[in-house]
Amino acid sequence: MFVGYFDESGYNDQAASFWIAGYVAEAPIWLDFTRLWTQALAEFEIISFHMTDFECRWGQFTNWSNEKRIALIDELVSIINLHNIHGIGAGIVKTDYDEVVLKSDLFVKGFLLQHQWRRPCYLAFENCLVQTVAKMAALPANEKVAVVFDRQKEFSAHVDVLYKGLQQDPRWPREHRLGYNR
Repeated sequence: MFVGYFDESGYNDQAASFWIAGYVAEAPIWLDFTRLWTQALAEFEIISFHMTDFECRWGQFTNWSNEKRIALIDELVSIINLHNIHGIGAGIVKTDYDEVVLKSDLFVKGFLLQHQWRRPCYLAFENCLVQTVAKMAALPANEKVAVVFDRQKEFSAHVDVLYKGLQQDPRWPREHRLGYNR
């Protein structure tokens, strides 16, 4: 099984853009990755790593020296590069989305369902799924992907609807690849 871990940014109405990014890999790879990642966090005496907190120097990253910050990032990037994991991401500028999609006749013509596509997060999320499934091309046809999202509960509820819809949509040629979503 392929497993993808994703996080989103910009789901709130004030953000100018919306992003989803993460990594996907075969499930056994995550065991060693998690072991090394946890060790690195312990060495730097931090509980978890969130890039927003790190970049803004919030919480556990308050008062960190530049040397310590660089050392942590070097260690974490080394762990990522050590493993056969694939970075996946998609972003949408909200004003562009509103202009191209929401003001178009795609809803009127029935190509898109307004309750599903009124937010740009759906397009970014679907793009991440398409990229993920493409990374699985060399795997046996019965392999599936499990997707895990972080933090944003409201976003997760919307993602569940889209994910389940894609799993059951015969128009999407790789719906059989979609497994568990959390």
